[in-house]
Amino acid sequence: MDGSSGSKTALNAALSLAKGSNGSVTAVYVLPFPAFQIYEPDKVVKEKLFMEGKKFLDAAKMEAEKNGINLQYEILQGHVGDAITDFAISKKHKMDVIVIGHRGMSKMKEALLGSVANYVLHKSKVPVLITK
Repeated sequence: MDGSSGSKTALNAALSLAKGSNGSVTAVYVLPFPAFQIYEPDKVVKEKLFMEGKKFLDAAKMEAEKNGINLQYEILQGHVGDAITDFAISKKHKMDVIVIGHRGMSKMKEALLGSVANYVLHKSKVPVLITK
């Protein structure tokens, strides 16, 4: 979840899957630190991004509750694609599927998919559902 329309579409798809299978949803927001090798943001920037992520995730939790779905969330840190794929296969979480929007907040444009969605699709060891 990055607050983009793509992540909101992915949330709706995940909630639909969870409702149809009596499952639950775990949403993640990734702070891209220390993925930037050149620039280490100061504490104020990190805190602002953390609070922004928490806001998105709290809104997702409220949306899930309206639909009778249990949603947990985590705020991760690091390379966004690696953080998502590593989280999905961790012994603690073992996700059944990753649901991700085809484009997020990034301004970079790729031919068909956003860079994070493309990375996750190719690196994930669990099934990936890309929403549009």
